[in-house]
Amino acid sequence: MAPPAPGLAIGRAGAIDPRRWQTGLAAFQQLRPLGDEQLQLVACFDRTTVLMAGLNWLKSVYLDQRKFDDPPAVIRRIDEILQRLSYAAARPSGPAGLSEDKSR
Repeated sequence: MAPPAPGLAIGRAGAIDPRRWQTGLAAFQQLRPLGDEQLQLVACFDRTTVLMAGLNWLKSVYLDQRKFDDPPAVIRRIDEILQRLSYAAARPSGPAGLSEDKSR
């Protein structure tokens, strides 16, 4: 099995810890610079991962009516996802606002 494309690996990492993602992306770029196409893939993977995370939480809470030991933690997590989605929607060129649009 072939290793995943760099954009996919970095996009997934953003879902794990978005606060450290910019640092990780910069470090990765030092070792292996990504072209515009790869950076677009990173943005796409990040946004779809965040969107799917939000949908999965909503499914668990509302459709599956799952009960959680710490409901405030669930609300905080959904709020974090909503903030990332809002930020990303306002900046359509990059992954959750972590890269700037080079055309502007």
